[in-house]
Amino acid sequence: MKRQAARPIDPEVQDQSALVGDALSHPLRVRILGWLRHQPARTQSEVGKALAISNAAARYHLKVLEGADLVALDGTRPGPNGITEKLYVANPEVWKRISDQPDQAEKLDFMLDYTFASIHEIHRKSVDMIKADWTPAFLAGSVGAFASPSEIQALRAQLGSLLEEFYERHKDPESPDAVPLAITFAVLPSSEADAQSWAGERVFEWQGRG
Repeated sequence: MKRQAARPIDPEVQDQSALVGDALSHPLRVRILGWLRHQPARTQSEVGKALAISNAAARYHLKVLEGADLVALDGTRPGPNGITEKLYVANPEVWKRISDQPDQAEKLDFMLDYTFASIHEIHRKSVDMIKADWTPAFLAGSVGAFASPSEIQALRAQLGSLLEEFYERHKDPESPDAVPLAITFAVLPSSEADAQSWAGERVFEWQGRG
């Protein structure tokens, strides 16, 4: 079977990809972008407060993201003490241009970093909520195991189907008695030593209070 020739990459896209790669080489910028992608226009101070970083750090990292066109200015608004604050939004056009590229290593690295930075941010905020109020129940943990590639593939498929079905039944925020929750998941490669040390279940299950 003849291999299909690689699709040539637009030099402009290649340059943009390099800028994006540099901008997202820092995990904090990945977190900022991940948060902004699901927010309306936000100020530097709102970014800092949401991610628990200083205004100076937020300003620096937003400037780097803006230089790569991953975020854009979206006007201004009056701030405290008569200060005019800039509003920042994620730039969907650049995101689409990068994610539509062939599966280059740079793109895969970016998507991996972005995904796990997003999961980390969910965990960070959830832990803060739990420590502030131990009323809600939760379940967290990890499992180390040994399985064949086909068994791992079957597990991924079962897990994906289970989560998709659960989401379809519980995606309406207006449902009676509904409370918000986050479900994070990963089925990851591991070293033999780590899998042995994590063998079985390491679960923290809290039944909640009240």
